[in-house]
Amino acid sequence: MDYMKNYFKLMRVHHWIKNIFIFIPLVFSKNLLVVEAILATLVTFLLFSFGSSIIYVINDICDIEKDRNHPRKCKRPLASGVISIKKAKILIIVLTILFIILSLVVPLNAVLIVVTYIFINLLYSFKLKNHPIIDVMIIAAGFIFRVFAGGLAIEVEISKWLMLTIFSLSLFLGFGKRRNELISDSPDKKRKVLLYYNLNSLNNFINIFATMFLVFYSLYSFEEIVQYFYVTIPLVIYGLLKYDLLLQREDIEGDPTEILLHDNGIKIVCISYVIILIILLYII
Repeated sequence: MDYMKNYFKLMRVHHWIKNIFIFIPLVFSKNLLVVEAILATLVTFLLFSFGSSIIYVINDICDIEKDRNHPRKCKRPLASGVISIKKAKILIIVLTILFIILSLVVPLNAVLIVVTYIFINLLYSFKLKNHPIIDVMIIAAGFIFRVFAGGLAIEVEISKWLMLTIFSLSLFLGFGKRRNELISDSPDKKRKVLLYYNLNSLNNFINIFATMFLVFYSLYSFEEIVQYFYVTIPLVIYGLLKYDLLLQREDIEGDPTEILLHDNGIKIVCISYVIILIILLYII
């Protein structure tokens, strides 16, 4: 069991939670009870998951020496020696084969979106991650790719308001993570791109995109969805403010995935939102 746990850790399986954005078109298009749509979305989810894991493993192989000298990253499976580079390369081959097999059962356009995502993230890992603003925009674009691929997989059109909502939220989360890294004592404060950021600019970016997110979400909830969908707005506002409050603490990592998995308040907000969403879309 520990053996497999190390492989899951190398693949960053816990980061697969980011790929739930792929399910947004399925839910909002009211196809949640359509078996074919569910299967296509699940396959697309796995494509993104395997693709992102391939990127993580490649990064860890390339950064193995640097990670060995890092106070936190030295515990990663490759850096600690728990998994050898040879086995990591075999894992990349296995994940690639699974990716190719799964890509045969979803629309080609959806597959191309995932391949583009992988390519851009490899560019990010080896070059663009040290360029301010571009680094966060690429991360935010990744969430757009997820939603877009989810829509292509089940052949439904994505609302422009929804895309703007997700993009602004992603930028808010991305710049929030950078601010947390800047003010904390985390080893990630050594990230090169942080040399180009300062607290005032990051606070301005966060305020801008938090405002944009709430405006776009409100417009989307009033114009595009079902009756009474606007009742979710207070819940969204609370979740946004709660998350921003957590980012002010130096003892908390700014990774949205980590906060989602470990903060009970954020968990409750997310679960409540999903329940209300299902009721409004599928029951009322």
